[in-house]
Formats: sequence, structure tokens, C-alpha cells
Amino acid sequence: MNLQARGITEPNLVIGAAFAYGDLVHLCAGMWDMAARNTFGATTLSSYGGFWIAFAFIFTPSGFGI
Repeated sequence: MNLQARGITEPNLVIGAAFAYGDLVHLCAGMWDMAARNTFGATTLSSYGGFWIAFAFIFTPSGFGI
């Protein structure tokens, strides 16, 4: 989407990946690292998961009123 390859300019393509992989997987991995007492892993993975949540909310078509 960012490169506009093949004429794709709408963010609809990345929303599923942002919610599924970016949000869910990173947040779960961050919580598992927290349980394993790995502070660095918990901080980085949870922060990255939070970024993907915000990214997906902003680019969700006609959603969340943002």
C-alpha cells in the first residue's frame, strides 16, 4: 500500500494483517514474555502490538470515527 504497487492505494489490504498478526500475536507474545520475566521482550512486543492496534483503528474504513 505504501509503495502503491499495482495501483493499490487503499489501506483495506493491510487491515487484516494489522489486526490479526500485528495486534493479537504481538500482544500475546508480550504477555508470555512478561510471565517468563523477560522485561525487554515484554516491553518491545507489547509496544509493537499497541502500534499495530492504533494503525488498524486509524485505517479501518468508516470505523471508529477517527
